[in-house]
Amino acid sequence: MTMLDPRIPASPSDPKLIVEKGCSANNIEAVKTGLQAAADQGKKDISLLSSALRTATSAGNVATTKYLLEQEHAPIDALSPLSVAQNASPELLQLLVDHGFDVNEPASLPMGRGPYLLQRVCHDETLTRWCLDHGAKVDSMAVDPYHSPPILQSVASMGSVPTFKLLLERGAKLDGRILHVAAGNVGSRPDTDREYFKTRMAMVKYLVEEVGLDVNEMDSEESMGNYWGTPICYAARNPFDCAEVVRYLLEKGADPEVVECMEGVNDAFSYAEQACNTEIMKGLEEWRSRQPPR
Repeated sequence: MTMLDPRIPASPSDPKLIVEKGCSANNIEAVKTGLQAAADQGKKDISLLSSALRTATSAGNVATTKYLLEQEHAPIDALSPLSVAQNASPELLQLLVDHGFDVNEPASLPMGRGPYLLQRVCHDETLTRWCLDHGAKVDSMAVDPYHSPPILQSVASMGSVPTFKLLLERGAKLDGRILHVAAGNVGSRPDTDREYFKTRMAMVKYLVEEVGLDVNEMDSEESMGNYWGTPICYAARNPFDCAEVVRYLLEKGADPEVVECMEGVNDAFSYAEQACNTEIMKGLEEWRSRQPPR
C-alpha cells in the first residue's frame, strides 16, 4: 500500500482537511461531508475524530462540537483544558460535561501534569463561577510552580478582583507569590490599553490594602528559576511602563534594595536597568535620594 508523505500538503478533497475546515467554521454540513468521505476511504477513525473535536472546541463552536460528540465512540478524553478553554462559554462547557468531560482533570504535558480548566478560565468571572458551580475543586489541584501554579496566582496575574474574592470564598488558599505576579503584570502597555491597566492596578491595590499582603515578601526562600525576589522586583523588570505600580509599592513601604534569592545579586534597581526602563529608574533614584544614610 502506498504511504502518503506527511510533508506533501493535503489536497482540497482530503477528508481530514474538509473536516478540519468545517470544524473551524462551525459548518456541520462540511463536517458531515468530510466524515462520510473518510468513512468511504476507511479513514474515519479515533485519530480523525479526536483532531476534529479539539478543533471544534478550541474554536468555541458548540453546534459542531455537539455533532461530533454524537458520533459513535466520540473521544471525549481527547480534550484537555488547554483546548477547551481557548474560546470557552458556559454553553460549550455544559455540553462537554454532559458528555463526560471532567472539569477536575488536568492537562497532560510532556513534562507532567499541566493546568486545570479553572486555571485556564480564571481571567473570566462568569466561566470561573460556572466551573465552581459545576464541581471544580480549588483545594485539591496538584500544584507545580511553573506549569500549574496555585489558582490565586493565576487570578492575580490575569483575573479580576471579584474573581479573586469569589475563589477566596470558595476555599482557595493564599500563597507567597500572589502580589508578585500581580505587580509584574501591571505594565502591559498602559498607554495603549488603559482598561487592562486599570484592572491590573486595581488588583495590586486590593491585595495590599484589603488582603494585607506584604510589599516586601520574598517570593521564595530558595533559588528558583524565574523567581525574581520581592513584588517591586517583578514590576521593575517589566519592559513596559510599570512606573505607576513601582511608585505605589514605594509609597506602601516597598524596599527596592532587597536582593533576590536566585543569584543573590539583583534588586529592583538592577532589574529596571536591565529592562532599560528609564521611568522606573527615575522613580527609584528619587526614592533613594530621600533615604537616610545606611
